[in-house]
Amino acid sequence: MAKESQPALRRPFEATFRRNSETPVVTTEELSEMWRDHFGTSVRVNVGEGSSRLGGLRCGTLGTASLSVLRAGPHTVTAKPSPAHAHVHFLLVVSGSAVLAQDGRRAEVPRQGLVCLDSSRRFGLTVPEKSSIVAIRVPHSVLRVRAADTARVTALPWSREPGLVKVVGEALAGFGQYAGDLDDDIAGLIGASFVNLLAMLIRQHRDTEAHDSAASREALLEEVMRYCLEHLDDVDLTPRAVARAHHMSIRRLQQLFAERGTSPARWIRAERLARCHDDLRNPAKRHLSVATIGERWGLLNASHFSRQFRGQYGVTPSELRNLLLAGAA
Repeated sequence: MAKESQPALRRPFEATFRRNSETPVVTTEELSEMWRDHFGTSVRVNVGEGSSRLGGLRCGTLGTASLSVLRAGPHTVTAKPSPAHAHVHFLLVVSGSAVLAQDGRRAEVPRQGLVCLDSSRRFGLTVPEKSSIVAIRVPHSVLRVRAADTARVTALPWSREPGLVKVVGEALAGFGQYAGDLDDDIAGLIGASFVNLLAMLIRQHRDTEAHDSAASREALLEEVMRYCLEHLDDVDLTPRAVARAHHMSIRRLQQLFAERGTSPARWIRAERLARCHDDLRNPAKRHLSVATIGERWGLLNASHFSRQFRGQYGVTPSELRNLLLAGAA
């Protein structure tokens, strides 16, 4: 099997690069050491048997920031929180993909995607395929942020549309490829400027969230509700599917509906039952069985449909239809 060429990082970017030259598989122990070196905390790595190809880690410094370039096959990383050595980590997926889970969110990060995590709190990282990742680590104190600030931005994939995020992403990609060409003084100056950009990126997101007014939340909820109404007949319409379609966490979705005094699941169920109620009252649809009407609106279990309908309208679907036929409703 041909070995992948690994670009060398030349001094003065002091780099450590480890690879197993005798086998195409990176062991769990090697990956654990790689990620432990970068995250500075205890990690647990799981690797599928024979799933990881030859890879390695290169690392160095850019002023107060630490830079790592990792290349490896599929694996997962679970890290214990390290409050005593708190850092913010920005990860750019140069090739492949990754999934980051932290602070109740789960971010699917595609190729060229940027995401961040905070090592002061528990997180999990999954690399589902052969991938190359550039990661930069900056102490909280240098970024001048608190854990409360980073909790608003972790595990949220940032858009690469033109703007500050795109500048940061392209700079990280360049560091991963050319940092070895910089001497110590220039690397320190560039690192200081880049850390300021990262701090601005966090503040920008924090300020944007601060302006997330009641009106904007209401507009977002209306958008979500319109989506749900358009897909009520889809049996796969669930709160998790709705959250995924709108690129938000399930917790965020629940918070939006809580402002209306309900939950996503209850609201979807009530709307489905309302459509069934309308169909049962529609003379043009009397040829449809009660079970068929329920199925048309995603309520496949006839007994559950009947109980839920009674809970909302005080009568079962069959009782409503009989009343209508008798002219009493």
